[in-house]
Amino acid sequence: AAQARLSNYQRENGIVGGDERLDIETASLNELGLRYIEARTQRIESASRDRQALGRAASSPDVLGSPVVQQLLANLAAAQARLKVAEGTLGAQHPQLQAAENEVAQLRAEVDREARRAASSLSMSARINEQREGALRGSLEAQRKRVLEMKSARAGMAVLERDVESARRAYEQVQSRQMQTSQESSSPSPEASVLTVGVP
Repeated sequence: AAQARLSNYQRENGIVGGDERLDIETASLNELGLRYIEARTQRIESASRDRQALGRAASSPDVLGSPVVQQLLANLAAAQARLKVAEGTLGAQHPQLQAAENEVAQLRAEVDREARRAASSLSMSARINEQREGALRGSLEAQRKRVLEMKSARAGMAVLERDVESARRAYEQVQSRQMQTSQESSSPSPEASVLTVGVP
């Protein structure tokens, strides 16, 4: 009966064989934990970079690291140098000076536009990292719950296994005592002797 209870419990809780499945689930939990920590670190870093870019896009290292922004800044520096030369040699109404001023203004506007675009891509990256962290957090909690359920089921099974072992030992003792009693009853005792034969 104890063995039947153990078998039913194993079947109801999906426990098969040794601890291989629990080991696999625990390893999966550990892997998810590492991935969650990594995602959390990336989310914190990207959120920090996003805040910095939103506050001062023109001085943000991530924005300034953009190849397009770098090219525009180089073009702007060259245009500003040409404007300086034109200011020193030409009058305020000269068409070349006005063209140089227009070029500098256009390049500044392009730099600002591209800096905002680079900053918005940082915001998108921060949102993606936040969503990834949230998804991993959900997976980690679900896996943790599954491992705890499996450990609880294993603990319940250990109690039933002890019951089976205890019942097996008791059964073996009773069986041994029965054999001993059976042998004792079938062998004649040396101290016993028939005093009188019974009459039916």
